[in-house]
Amino acid sequence: DQEDALEAFEFIPWSDERGWMTGTGICFWSGVECTNTDDIPTEIDLTSFGLDGTIPRELFSVFNGPMTSLRLARNKLQGTIPDEIGQMKSLLTLDLHDNQDLGGPMPPHLFNSVSTLKIV
Repeated sequence: DQEDALEAFEFIPWSDERGWMTGTGICFWSGVECTNTDDIPTEIDLTSFGLDGTIPRELFSVFNGPMTSLRLARNKLQGTIPDEIGQMKSLLTLDLHDNQDLGGPMPPHLFNSVSTLKIV
């Protein structure tokens, strides 16, 4: 489920967890925004949380519904951008700038699944 996918971030080191996985339910975690009606995450903003490692692939297969914004900028992420990111069909904003060594090509099917995507 969605909470399990976000818990995958616990397996990579952070320098600043800022209330991650605290509170009653995923919508109360720091950096997670949800719809008001059904508590489904629509935005994840972990900018400058000190994430150090690779982006968990589990994140993309679960959040293929209403997720509109994913911001993982200014961390120490490395490796390639997972192909699974193309499963996020509602994604409008993807911000991965200023990471340690994150690279490789953007998965081409990412651009086929959305009509408007802003990559920062």
